[in-house]
Amino acid sequence: MRKSLNEVLTDILDGIGITENAPGLYHGNAKEYAVFRTSTRPIEFADDIGEDEEIRVEIHYVAPYEKNILETRRSIKKGIKDTFRQIAEEADASDEYAQYFIYEFSVQEGEAWQD
Repeated sequence: MRKSLNEVLTDILDGIGITENAPGLYHGNAKEYAVFRTSTRPIEFADDIGEDEEIRVEIHYVAPYEKNILETRRSIKKGIKDTFRQIAEEADASDEYAQYFIYEFSVQEGEAWQD
């Protein structure tokens, strides 16, 4: 049985040790966690109708300043590349409260991650 995109993202994050993760919003109390969000847009038009969908994925990773997260950041990018064959954009959105990194990439229904 195929896994959903949320299940695949959870597997990636769990595998690198970010076990506090959730789609959409995180409601826990951990200082290190990740959330992921998706949005879709139609692609491959035929007769003005989208034949397929591109899924835009965002992973938001938050950690306390006292933690060295360099290896975790590398692992997130490697997990995305190994699973989806995509190189994610990484943006630093850290503020005075925590280290905060956003990873963005796109996938398409029917790609290798669903096999």
